[in-house]
Amino acid sequence: MLLAAHEDKAHPGAHIASLSIPWGEQVTAVEAGGYHLVWPRDLYHAATSRLALGDVGAALRTLKYLGAHQNPDGSWPQNFWVDGWPYWEGLQLDEVEFPVLLAERLRQAEALNGFDPWPMVEKAALCIALCGPVTPQERWEENAGYSPNTLAVVISALVIAAEFARERKEEQLERYYLETADTWVTHLEAWTFTHCGALLPGHPEYYERIASLRPEDIRRGGTECRVFLPMRNQGGFAQVSQCCMVDPSFLDLVRYGVRTAEYPQILSTLEVVDAMLEVQTPCGPAWHRYNGDGYGEHADGGPFDGTGIGRAWPLLTGERAHYALARGDREQAMHLRTALECFANEGKLLSEQIWDVVDLPEKGLALGGGTGAATPLLWAHAEYVKVLRSLADGRVFDLVEPVFLRYQEHKVRSDLIIWKFNHQVHTIHAAKRLRIEVHAPAALHWSADNWITVSHDDMREIVPGVWVYEFPPLFLTRARPLHFTFHWSEEQRWEGRNFTIRAV
Repeated sequence: MLLAAHEDKAHPGAHIASLSIPWGEQVTAVEAGGYHLVWPRDLYHAATSRLALGDVGAALRTLKYLGAHQNPDGSWPQNFWVDGWPYWEGLQLDEVEFPVLLAERLRQAEALNGFDPWPMVEKAALCIALCGPVTPQERWEENAGYSPNTLAVVISALVIAAEFARERKEEQLERYYLETADTWVTHLEAWTFTHCGALLPGHPEYYERIASLRPEDIRRGGTECRVFLPMRNQGGFAQVSQCCMVDPSFLDLVRYGVRTAEYPQILSTLEVVDAMLEVQTPCGPAWHRYNGDGYGEHADGGPFDGTGIGRAWPLLTGERAHYALARGDREQAMHLRTALECFANEGKLLSEQIWDVVDLPEKGLALGGGTGAATPLLWAHAEYVKVLRSLADGRVFDLVEPVFLRYQEHKVRSDLIIWKFNHQVHTIHAAKRLRIEVHAPAALHWSADNWITVSHDDMREIVPGVWVYEFPPLFLTRARPLHFTFHWSEEQRWEGRNFTIRAV
């Protein structure tokens, strides 16, 4: 009933994030829109939870709604009103790819009913391949960089887009999507897994919440601990090293099939996340979004007003239940399902956050009870429904089978390194294959002997809007770095700067 109540009746398929206004005593809908907006991420979870209940019609309405409001470049706005008018216009790469996963679920259920999602899927997948792997915002909508959570979604969606392309005999697109996904899978840990963490003594290795790349840090990149993240909702100019922040969201690597539940990096990160973020309540365990979160009530129970203290999120208990099931621990998954039910208020509504310290009866705040955050939160209810379905099936409902088969059963990895303007690499292993990729017609002007001899070669278009030039393994050596620039064909101009890639 609650899921259906959040679907707009004038715009079928549109589900808002919440009927409530978080901390409504502090703000008004005129100021902030409440949560009366559509987020593609929340919308995916709402649609797939309704699909889990057997309501294929609702899921199909959502897919059609998303298709009608896709941007020309293949993306979707960060969030928008039910009529499609953008509100916040940030780019979150997982929100570009969740619609692809929804299309796959409906295809597998043979419930598309004549609707062809391929035009939407093709544009979304190309958008992600061109824009990624660095996301301008991750799922908490605060920071840019390499996000384990975002990478889990976009890798999965690229594999699914390749499945759609194969059906339509679009062999070049299929190959491009898979090559991109395989490359990102291969480098996922190099980008996001630190070996120098300082959060928990004796546990320096874990997935970071996000590995941020500012322009001045692009040469260091990855898990370099000298890169600092701004701390949102903290006020002032608070920053923290990227290798000193963790988040339970990395578990989506297991949820969608990119990594196994027993993967060593998954297990080592769990220990740190539980030590830093888990809170025990009379209902059971819950988790914070990340250490240092400022999105929640103040210590005295006062409402969030742009700063505060982040509280525990019930939906993260649901996500942990899915992980427990993936790991084969049904008893723990059942325990976490019961905790999630206990977090609901007297009207059976789940809040975005629960109070996670001693009771403040004068503020109506009790340990394990809801806070002034969004209540109900559609995403939390969708997560609960999918926990029930997963327990009934004995497997994770959101698992993407082709992804699990490709990366866990067949253990596909790639020797390809991709250089592009929004993801410049400066060193590669000599045994790797190098692809230079640009998004306009160009000639590559290059030399492997410090410009003593020069080659000038047209780059080839491998899919619409993507031109490449490749160098085979062992072409570059320590003594033979690659120097290159571009001549742009349509504009008949030189790039005006040189680039270098060295072999190690």
